[in-house]
Amino acid sequence: MLLVTRNDKKKGLGVALPQGGMTVFEPTENGAQLVAEPQLRDYAVGQDVELEMGRSAQVFSQCSYNGPGDPPDHGRNWRKMRAEISNANAHPIRVRVALGWSGEWEAKWPKHKTEVKDGNLIVEVSVPANATETFDFRMRGTG
Repeated sequence: MLLVTRNDKKKGLGVALPQGGMTVFEPTENGAQLVAEPQLRDYAVGQDVELEMGRSAQVFSQCSYNGPGDPPDHGRNWRKMRAEISNANAHPIRVRVALGWSGEWEAKWPKHKTEVKDGNLIVEVSVPANATETFDFRMRGTG
């Protein structure tokens, strides 16, 4: 799980955030409940802030090779891949799938845009409430 925001005045911040610990609470009927205690790195004004909150007990994923025989182990051959993501939440979710280092991999993910985030090749997908979605895509090494 990620807590994602931008360090700007519109989001209630807008000052340099120093490195250090942070404690995140969620309001509940029984009072504030501890969610996570992530470590914060330095963030400049205007930067995206992404803090790992831990693993979800409601979201599971599995990625695997989906082609015939063994996957190609060298060259720039495309590999057929499949990601299966299950969401047991009562609400839809957005999932970020990290595909590998951007300098080492290329991906073709139909109907979804791949991006580079902090050096990783990623794609973000939506999964409806109480559902499992299957995504077929292709990857290849750049070397």
